[in-house]
Amino acid sequence: MKKMILFCLMALFSYQSLSAQFGLDVSTGINVHFHSYENLNIAHETDRSSGFYFGVRPKYRFNENLNVGLAVQYSPKGGAFNTPVLEAQTIYKIEYLDFIPSMEYRLLPFFSVGTGLNVGFRLNEKFKTGVNDWDDIEGAEITKSMDVGLVGNVKFNIKNVFLRLSYNHGLTNINDLEFTDVNGEVMEDVEQYNRNFQVGLGYTFDFQK
Repeated sequence: MKKMILFCLMALFSYQSLSAQFGLDVSTGINVHFHSYENLNIAHETDRSSGFYFGVRPKYRFNENLNVGLAVQYSPKGGAFNTPVLEAQTIYKIEYLDFIPSMEYRLLPFFSVGTGLNVGFRLNEKFKTGVNDWDDIEGAEITKSMDVGLVGNVKFNIKNVFLRLSYNHGLTNINDLEFTDVNGEVMEDVEQYNRNFQVGLGYTFDFQK
């Protein structure tokens, strides 16, 4: 009986200790994104486009300064593209479900820095030309289904409310489209990468006893 009571007390103490080390960040904000091209040997212009993201990040605190977490995020990416061959600027929007394992370190009571890996899975692709409405891309895929990138961020917080600024540098060539020059000749080895800036507001839920 004494052993059982002791076991229950130890289990309760362990649960309270662990629960005090877990938290949950919930955030939303704006993505400003564009595509970077390599080996695209025609005159072209790229521009930024934007969209809203939403994400949650469960995290585990090793101490009051260091935590690790896995963010899950809905994030539209893409960009605007134009060449002399096109009649008007075309904007591409690629919707992703991102998984972001990351580490965050607090340098000051109100300021933290973080880094991680972004693994995104494409949910949908859309485009619009000129002032036309958005159209789904049916019967073809212009980008690959998976994207991997490096993420860096800084975070400012007042108690549980925070402002986070992030940058995602895509490492994966996501191009799945055949580009041609003004003569209709196929250009080989054209590469396309996601670049994404993010500004978001959020709230941290601390699971403490």
